[in-house]
Amino acid sequence: MRQYVIYPLVVGANETDQGIMTYVKDYGKRIWIPISVFLIEGGDETILVDTGLEEFMVPQKVGDQYGLRIMEFEEALASVGRKPEDVDVILHTHLHNDHCENDHKCPNAVVVVQEEEYAFYRNPHPLDHRYVPGLLDGLKVETVRGDVSFRDGIDLIFTPGHTPGGQSVVVNTAAGRAVVTGFCCND
Repeated sequence: MRQYVIYPLVVGANETDQGIMTYVKDYGKRIWIPISVFLIEGGDETILVDTGLEEFMVPQKVGDQYGLRIMEFEEALASVGRKPEDVDVILHTHLHNDHCENDHKCPNAVVVVQEEEYAFYRNPHPLDHRYVPGLLDGLKVETVRGDVSFRDGIDLIFTPGHTPGGQSVVVNTAAGRAVVTGFCCND
């Protein structure tokens, strides 16, 4: 089975209330959540998991406090020797805006998302502001349904919950299988 290397890249951060993340615990405590994308290297394609926020304002002290290098999308890719036009595939864990705002910067990429997630994105609940219309307009979108063996050493696992069509990306690495969840914990 093919082995890959995963490069986590922080391309933004959101400030929110801890209680929103832990559902009725620690309301009123302000936290910063890093917005990460993951470059998967080791095959014939340049694969990204999510693309993050396009525009954000994060005080320098946040990166220092959490020990993070928070970069713009292009800078993050350059830090691992890539440009947006090098990206062949974007695997989306889900389609909230903080996971897909930079898709349009990758003109050669095919966007892969669960069928249920894409359908919900196209017709979200009226109160769910995290699905931004038009973010995927003009892009090459391919849907998958359920658990899929995507590439040798990369599997997509249907993991709804945070969204109706969330998926996790399971990657074979030298240290074992790693799972990119997209939304599971914030530390």
